[in-house]
Amino acid sequence: MAFEELTGHALGRPRSWVTCTAANAKGSAVEMGRGVIDIPGVMRTLVKIGYTGIVSFEYEKDADDPVPGLAESVGYARGVLATI
Repeated sequence: MAFEELTGHALGRPRSWVTCTAANAKGSAVEMGRGVIDIPGVMRTLVKIGYTGIVSFEYEKDADDPVPGLAESVGYARGVLATI
């Protein structure tokens, strides 16, 4: 099911949420924007449907030193949102 098709399903319910885990084609954890998930497409769809629920992005790479990858991912997310 395409992400856009969820608008009539789970995303239309009160207290719904969206969780995205960044992964590359091999399933390895990566920083946001480097994986296979169309993050700009997901964010555009959420804005388009007026989604007001919770959105979370999991980052499970580099558990011993996650701050650089988290900073990159947050910067990417902010950059995408700024263009929408």
